[in-house]
Amino acid sequence: MKVIIVTALLFSFNVNASWFGPDNYEDCITSNMKNVSSNVAAREIARACRAKFPFKKAKTVTLSGGEASSALTGATIRRTAPGYFNRLNVDHEINFHNALNKQLVSITIKVTANDLPERIFKIDAATNPFSSGSRSFSLNLPSGHKIQSWSIHEVEYLDE
Repeated sequence: MKVIIVTALLFSFNVNASWFGPDNYEDCITSNMKNVSSNVAAREIARACRAKFPFKKAKTVTLSGGEASSALTGATIRRTAPGYFNRLNVDHEINFHNALNKQLVSITIKVTANDLPERIFKIDAATNPFSSGSRSFSLNLPSGHKIQSWSIHEVEYLDE
């Protein structure tokens, strides 16, 4: 009978993980920095907390087709003068607005110019959520060729 009562008492309490230590890096820092007056000690505590709670690597997610197009609003491409931005290998620029609530990583575009085969270009586009961006790149089109059509092929963003 005593065993049943003791067991019932033990399992009647809600167990909270924080009873056994911090749940994340911020809690680890907060709980361990109390009364710390040395920079050396503070650095060691921060190092120990980071070892216990390492950075989570963000995953890259790719959108394609209509989802990719709707992730960028107001996207335009324009030809730039040779040597634009003091870079001889740049001859075009894409302007866009990141409509995602995520960090944009890259934009892949499909371009058709005159009688040339369709080309696909991946452009680094590190842009904050809900921000506008402008990136320069080179199509290296032969003289007299112009872009006939282009589209957003893919968009990559960080999913944290």
